[in-house]
Amino acid sequence: LFADDAKVHKTIQAEGDRQLLLEDLGRIDQWAKENSMQLHSNKYQLLQHGGNEELKCPYNLSNGHIVTSTETVRDLGVTVDTGLNWKDHITEICGKAKQVSGRILRSFESRDKDTMLTLLKSFVRPQLEYVSPIWSPHSVGDIGRLEALQRSFTAKINGLASLNYWERLRVLDL
Repeated sequence: LFADDAKVHKTIQAEGDRQLLLEDLGRIDQWAKENSMQLHSNKYQLLQHGGNEELKCPYNLSNGHIVTSTETVRDLGVTVDTGLNWKDHITEICGKAKQVSGRILRSFESRDKDTMLTLLKSFVRPQLEYVSPIWSPHSVGDIGRLEALQRSFTAKINGLASLNYWERLRVLDL
């Protein structure tokens, strides 16, 4: 565990739970001081979700810093929002995969099956699949957005443009 990767999670069901979280943060700060570390409270992020709006409020830290809630938090390349949705994350990874796909198509003249399949598997799909068990796309719309990139890429492979998407996947053993 690295200090810049530390997470604190607490279920807040009553005002007393908020105080317990503040005490936990204080203990973490004390531990850091005892270990000659300095935590940057201006980098703290607060993601609050749930239905009780009364319990969603900023946290005043002992050093005077106020931690306010954000709509999204990015952690190790994954973006999640207050509704525990992955829409922003899927938008980001689709954009990255589209850039990578475009770069490949501009950089390589060859459109032969083996070259394109290797490039797809090596550079495009990792963008789309990074830690996907965590954000597991389940809505038809999200799955469609992800599939559209692979659909477009596979259509540019020599000899496959006349096939429909599902036939291309079968031929490519995807």
